[in-house]
Amino acid sequence: MIDAATIRKDMPVIASDGDTLGEVDGLEGIGQDARIKMKRNTSPDGHHHFVALSDVARVDEHVHLNRSASEVRSGWMLAGAGTAAGATTGAAATGVHGARDVDAEGGNNWLPWILGALALFALLVFGLRSCDNVEPAAVAPTAGNDIVAAPAGADVAVAVAEQSVTLPGGNTVMLVPQTIGYDLQRYLASGESAPRRFEFERLNFDTARAELRAIDRPTVDGLARILVAYPAARVQLVGYADARGASAPNAELGAQRAQTVAAALIAAGVATDRVEAASAGEAGPTDTNASSQGQAENRRTELVVLAK
Repeated sequence: MIDAATIRKDMPVIASDGDTLGEVDGLEGIGQDARIKMKRNTSPDGHHHFVALSDVARVDEHVHLNRSASEVRSGWMLAGAGTAAGATTGAAATGVHGARDVDAEGGNNWLPWILGALALFALLVFGLRSCDNVEPAAVAPTAGNDIVAAPAGADVAVAVAEQSVTLPGGNTVMLVPQTIGYDLQRYLASGESAPRRFEFERLNFDTARAELRAIDRPTVDGLARILVAYPAARVQLVGYADARGASAPNAELGAQRAQTVAAALIAAGVATDRVEAASAGEAGPTDTNASSQGQAENRRTELVVLAK
């Protein structure tokens, strides 16, 4: 398998037929689960997609795959189709080639079948009422007879079962695959060398603010439990800002965001000398700064394992 350390952010990803699929945004997972995360702003549908490291044929100034563009993109399409249950099946069928963010707009091919079933249901109810002349009992809404249209562009959550992981020392923690906690624990337990950068899948900040949101605190607390179990690990938090405003205040804001997450890890039990904070300001955007959604993605913090 290709050495993951040779793959860098912003490298173009080239299919075996010479077609450019996009650019590298980062790496996730380790070992057989390792995969390349593609940039959203180089994706034709504006979503993150993933390519298995096992699909990489060689790396020079580009990442060259051993699969054609149509083969890779067909996996992305399958992972984005269907209902929430269908999206789970598609993601399982295509492995890491599918997208984590499932676009609801691309998955309405089941709608004609549901509408047909509803029409048949209505005919049956009408026939029973005509024959028996009895007012039917009210039917409680269910997923089969109460259709709620999702807004265009809304994300459909794909349910992934938590796994119980035993940490050094005997404590256990519940981790969800393809999250920073899951990937960090597997990395610290492996023989892979440092440094290694990890992206939070959800931890972002409000505009011009550096406070940790309540929704993100469980993620930080889970990371702290993992780091406490691996006392040799030292980490750095790197804070970012979107590109609005002057670069100097953005650099300061990035530093404040990194310090916020570092302080939360320390408060949860990680030794002070194992955690440091740094700022990248508005550099290295993970998404476009031309939209509010892209700006929100760029108001983030990343974790770098410096030693393990």
